[in-house]
Amino acid sequence: MYANGDGVPKDSAEAVKWCRVGADIGYSDFQRVLGLRYATGDGVPRDSAEALKWYRKAADHGTPSPNSLSVRCMRRRQLPKDSVEAAKWYRKAADQGNAAAQYNLGWMYANGKGLTKDGAEAVKWYRKAADQGTRTLQ
Repeated sequence: MYANGDGVPKDSAEAVKWCRVGADIGYSDFQRVLGLRYATGDGVPRDSAEALKWYRKAADHGTPSPNSLSVRCMRRRQLPKDSVEAAKWYRKAADQGNAAAQYNLGWMYANGKGLTKDGAEAVKWYRKAADQGTRTLQ
C-alpha cells in the first residue's frame, strides 16, 4: 500500500520497511520485491549485491522463476552480467521443466557462455525445449 499510495501517502522507505518484514520471514514475493527495490534504488540505496541476494532467496522458493533470475543475470537487467551464475539458474529452471530455460541453457552450451561449449548438450536442451514448443531465446 505504501509503494503505490493505496489508502496511505506514497512512501517508498516505509514500503521497503514492511517488505523487509515479509522477506525476512521467508515470503518469496516480498524477497523478489526487495531485490527489485535494491536493483532500482527505490526506497533504498541501489545495491546490486543486495539485489542479487534477495533475488536468489526468492528464486530458491520459486519467485521469480529461476529462469527469470538467469535472464536478469545474462541481460544485465538490474544486475551485473554473470554467465556462470545465469547458467546455474537456467539449469535449475530447465531441470524443473521450464521450456524457455531449456532453450536458453542449450544456447549457452552452443555458444560456450558460462559453460564449456558442448554441441551435444546444446542439442539435448534445444530438443527438450522444442518438444514443448519453444524456439527462441527467452
